[in-house]
Amino acid sequence: MTETVVLVGTDFSADAERAVSHAFEVAAALGGRVELVHVTPRLEPLFGGSKRSRAAVEQLQDEEVEESRRALDVFLADAEVPARAHVQICMGDPCQALLDHADTVDAAMIVVGRQGHGAAGRFLMGSLTDKLVRRSDRPVLVVPPGQGP
Repeated sequence: MTETVVLVGTDFSADAERAVSHAFEVAAALGGRVELVHVTPRLEPLFGGSKRSRAAVEQLQDEEVEESRRALDVFLADAEVPARAHVQICMGDPCQALLDHADTVDAAMIVVGRQGHGAAGRFLMGSLTDKLVRRSDRPVLVVPPGQGP
């Protein structure tokens, strides 16, 4: 029998911290573990770029990933995340990266915090949460803003 995996995405916000708490509660209830994922954007040089600009963008990408790792360490310490978590930093579109990683680990569900952008914000920017709910073939647990575990 395989272990139940609960995937939770984090952007290091207070909403994400609440989602992480909920993910651990669900994983504990199911006797599973948490897969904690942060997605950093994939940087690309404009118009293909020269060899030098591609190298500069690659260096910036490496710095972004390293900064994400440091931020994740601080987030984990502040959130008091139990040891039964696997941490993954992915690059690319947040929605697609979370969906792809959920497939990779065969997650039973995805947990995310919902940021309070309001209708106008969702219309202008789109919503990661909305995209995940529409595109996922597995359950998505959305933790509302300001809701404790």
